[in-house]
Amino acid sequence: MQLIHQEEKKAMIGFCLPGDEMDMENSAAFMSKAMTFYSTEFGVYPFSDYKMVFVSEPRSDHAVGATMSLFSSELLHPPDIIDQVFETRQVLSLALAQQWLGVNIIPRTLADTWVVNGLCIYIYGLFLRHLQGNNEYRFRLKREIDRCARMDQGDKAPICQPGTADIDVPFINIKAPLVMHILDRYLTKTGTSSGLSRVIPKIFLAALSDELPGNTIATHSFFKYCRKASGLDLGAFQDQWVFGSGCPKMRVQTNFIRKKFVVELSVEQTQPATSSNKRPTQFFEGSLTIRIHEADGAPFEHLVDIKTSSKTYTLPFNTKYKRTKRSGRIAARFDHLRDQMVADEADEDALRDTDRTDVFAYPPWDNERERSDWKVAEWTEEQADAMMTEGSGYEWIRIDPDCEWLAVFEFPEKPWYWISQLQGDKDVIAQLEVSSCT
Repeated sequence: MQLIHQEEKKAMIGFCLPGDEMDMENSAAFMSKAMTFYSTEFGVYPFSDYKMVFVSEPRSDHAVGATMSLFSSELLHPPDIIDQVFETRQVLSLALAQQWLGVNIIPRTLADTWVVNGLCIYIYGLFLRHLQGNNEYRFRLKREIDRCARMDQGDKAPICQPGTADIDVPFINIKAPLVMHILDRYLTKTGTSSGLSRVIPKIFLAALSDELPGNTIATHSFFKYCRKASGLDLGAFQDQWVFGSGCPKMRVQTNFIRKKFVVELSVEQTQPATSSNKRPTQFFEGSLTIRIHEADGAPFEHLVDIKTSSKTYTLPFNTKYKRTKRSGRIAARFDHLRDQMVADEADEDALRDTDRTDVFAYPPWDNERERSDWKVAEWTEEQADAMMTEGSGYEWIRIDPDCEWLAVFEFPEKPWYWISQLQGDKDVIAQLEVSSCT
């Protein structure tokens, strides 16, 4: 037995097998940060102490009860083991969050499981962001959104079905925290509150003061707290993301009109086909953020209201034409490319016959088949002309950069715009978008 952390009168105690004491101390040292984060950001720990028990060959990676969590001793690691750190921190910090949501607060009915599980995994994700940084958080967020959107294409039931006795807990644990994320963004951008960071502490306080019947929470009472905090009617949000099934597919196309100095943006939405025993999917409405990085890379955001299945929006430009033409990276890149092509044509014979160490060469790409497999090719004349024509336009465009939709976005952008995004946008999600679209 070893005392890991003591805050006021609330102790965190670890139990492990003989010989594992040092590994336990190293593996669980971060838990004091987890306790401090949850308690400070959302509400006081609801019990007097917390015990972590590490055993060999448990039935699952962890089991949770009041004031105690049971873990596999395989999660323990010495200081020189790096990879195991990430899994261990995820399992231990999630188990601690479940003391608030899952032990102290439970679903009122089986259909309300999504509220408790979704909030628990949501606040656990916020702690990981605090612990491991925003890039790691956004990377995982984007991957989970893409995963959920691919899974929820008509065969999955809504995450909340009142009266049902059959729920898909693994799927709920994927979609529910993402619904909490987009709800937080919706409350923050549209309402008068600071999002779920204002709602969750009120729920925890109500549980401590016996205002929640049996310390249970229902879907309607959760949204009542959200409505009081924000002043918003969340009926449409509930119908789409909680009581509705499926994730929409959005096909986005852009066209820069230089004469009008606008970007025409077309959005077409399709819904997944739903089997007969599921609630039919509906058209998804809401505000979609479009971030246009204009010629000097400066971002300008536009909100388009999605109210029909297909519509073309006209987005004005903010950068003046002369400034755009002078400072645009696309135009500058084409000018450099054009000058280089002229020089290469003039020196082509010399480059073939001379061993030049300052010229990039990769022998496998001399083979046409290898070049085709790796999609290695010079710009065609048509592409070069198109790049020059559009070089006076924007640098790149981001669709839903803050991940406020659970949707599949198809954005068939031209390759030079992806190159600009890869070079100019440091956001990890921007990098993921390029890797998935090229």
